[in-house]
Amino acid sequence: MKSFFLLVMILLMAAPNALAQDQVTVHTLSKGSVGWDGSDIQYPKGSAEITVVRIQVPEGAEISVHCHTVPLAAYVAKGAIEVTTLSGAKKTFRQGEAFIEVMNKWHRGLGAGKDTELVVFYAGQKNAPLGVDKNGDPALTGKCN
Repeated sequence: MKSFFLLVMILLMAAPNALAQDQVTVHTLSKGSVGWDGSDIQYPKGSAEITVVRIQVPEGAEISVHCHTVPLAAYVAKGAIEVTTLSGAKKTFRQGEAFIEVMNKWHRGLGAGKDTELVVFYAGQKNAPLGVDKNGDPALTGKCN
């Protein structure tokens, strides 16, 4: 009799999980080994560190010229962002889109939608910056072109 009740309890506990599993959907938003401009991405050496940030960019606000020496992917939760490299490549990403950002390349961003909000996922290295300002530390800016 104990075995029967144990079996019933296991089935009852498993049933909600089975139902929830049927309701789960997965949509790949972005996947690749290159940035949006076709340039390669590489993982940094050393101890890995994942950082997730939310960035809010008002319409018309400019994110100054900078570069990333770590791979990152961004999701546009609201609004739109226009990204331009110093070589002139330009792309606008809108609400609901995800993208892999350029790496080791100078670029700038522009809030191209009302109250733009990005969720950014950095695959970085412990104690290393997520981005480097064009006028920043020469030891760091030397990795960027």
